[in-house]
Amino acid sequence: MNRSHFRPIRTPARATLIPCRTPARNTPTTSPYAPQAIALRRAGLSRRQIRDRLHLHNNDILNRLLEGVPAPDWTRRPNAKDDLRARARELRKQGLTYDRIQVELGCSKSLISLWVRDLPKPPARTREEASAIARRGCASTYTSTSPPTWRPPSNSGPT
Repeated sequence: MNRSHFRPIRTPARATLIPCRTPARNTPTTSPYAPQAIALRRAGLSRRQIRDRLHLHNNDILNRLLEGVPAPDWTRRPNAKDDLRARARELRKQGLTYDRIQVELGCSKSLISLWVRDLPKPPARTREEASAIARRGCASTYTSTSPPTWRPPSNSGPT
């Protein structure tokens, strides 16, 4: 009788073994598919191709077999905003704030935050810089053109 399918139950008097409900599963190192799956992955096959070749119908098993084996380069999809990310990182290294980067690139601050959060923060503004920004107003700070002028509403509505 194989003792691996039993679990010990300790009582004050003695230790006894009772059958487990589930037998021990194949671990990635003991599975007969492990060497084949790793060899196929290193040969450049995708997970789906490996699964189809080895006739595995359970992704969980395949994930455990391929744990720690890097994916081939051709399976990685390029991100649509890789160039924006690189530019955002450059701007942050130059000391720009999230607001300035947002205006420069035209993407959201939350996205910029995800891209540059590992970079150091720019130095804090001095009191004089903060006062100058407040005097100029928000619109002129974050746009390169003059602030929009106020226009009264037209009287072409219903009378």
